[in-house]
Amino acid sequence: MKNKPVFGVVGGGSWGTALVKLLQHNEGMVWWWVRRKSQMDYILKEHHNPYYLSHTELDAEKLHVTNRLDEVIKAADVIIVAIPSAFLQSAFREIEPRMLHKKFVISAVKGLEPASSLPVYKWFTDHMGMTEGNTGVLGGPCHSEEVVMQRLSYLTLGVFDTTIGEQIRKHLETPFLKVQLSEDVIGISISSVLKNVYGILAGIINGLRYGDNFQAVLVANAVREMEQVLLDISGNNRNINDSVYAGDLLVTSYSRFSRNWMFGNLVGKGYSVQSALLELKMVAEGYYAADTLARMKDFKQEDYLMLDAVYRIIYKHEPPEKVISGLAGMLK
Repeated sequence: MKNKPVFGVVGGGSWGTALVKLLQHNEGMVWWWVRRKSQMDYILKEHHNPYYLSHTELDAEKLHVTNRLDEVIKAADVIIVAIPSAFLQSAFREIEPRMLHKKFVISAVKGLEPASSLPVYKWFTDHMGMTEGNTGVLGGPCHSEEVVMQRLSYLTLGVFDTTIGEQIRKHLETPFLKVQLSEDVIGISISSVLKNVYGILAGIINGLRYGDNFQAVLVANAVREMEQVLLDISGNNRNINDSVYAGDLLVTSYSRFSRNWMFGNLVGKGYSVQSALLELKMVAEGYYAADTLARMKDFKQEDYLMLDAVYRIIYKHEPPEKVISGLAGMLK
C-alpha cells in the first residue's frame, strides 16, 4: 500500500458524513459517493450535507463528491463502506469485481447483507472477488454526532493483515479519535449487528416506562447473551468486556443518538413498526438485522432470549408489554 493512500467513503448518511469529516483532518483529497445528485449538488455548493449532520462544515478543497460509485473506486486505495446493509447490493450492482483488485475495503456497516445473511466483509470476498487480507471492519463505540463534534471517541479496526491495518490505523487516528487494531474481524462484525438489536430492546423498555434498574439488568444480560452468540458463531477468542463489544452495546443501549434505541422507544410507546420507521426518518440497522439473523443458516435465533424477544415484537407483532413481561421473569 502507498505511504499516503487515497481514501474514499461510500455513503451519504450520518456515518459517511462523519468519516469524511474525520478523514479531512489528516488527509488530502477525500473521494465521497452519495446516491442522490441533489445531495451531491448541495454539498458542492454549500459544503454541508443537507440531510445528515447538516451543521457539519466540510472542507471543499479536500473533497471530491460524486454520485458515480465507479469514480470513487477508481480513485481510492482504501474504500470505507458506510451505507445501510439493505442497500449494499443495489449500490454495487454496476461495479465489476476487477475494479476492486488491489483495493482495501473497510466495512463501517453495522449490519448483515440481507439476501446472503453474510457480514459485509464476507459479502465482498464471496460476491466481489476480494481476498480476506484486503478487507476489514470498523467497530465502535462511536456515534457520528460526537465524532464531528470532536469529542474523544474510540474505534477498533478489525483486519486480517495487521501490517496493512497499522498503515490505515495511522491515517484514521486523530487527537480526538483513538483507533485500535484487532484480528477478530468476524467477532466485531457480528457484535456490531447484535448491539443494534439489543439497542432496540433497550428502547422498547424505555418506551414502556421501565426504569433504570431494569434497564441495567437488561443490558447486563445482553452482554452475556452477546458473548454466547459470538462463542457459538466463531469460538472464544475475545474479551467481551473490550470497548468494541460491551462498550458499543452500552452506547447503543443508553444514548439518545442511537437510532435503534429511538426506533425501539417509539415501538414501546405504542407506535406500529411501520409508523416508527417512518417517524425515525433514518435506517435502524437492528430492524433488518433481527430478520436476517432469524434466516441465517445454522443459527437459531430462538435459542437466544433477547434476540427472540425483539423478533417477536418487530416481525410477529406480539404486544411489547407481554413479551417484555415474559422476558423479565427469565433475566438474572
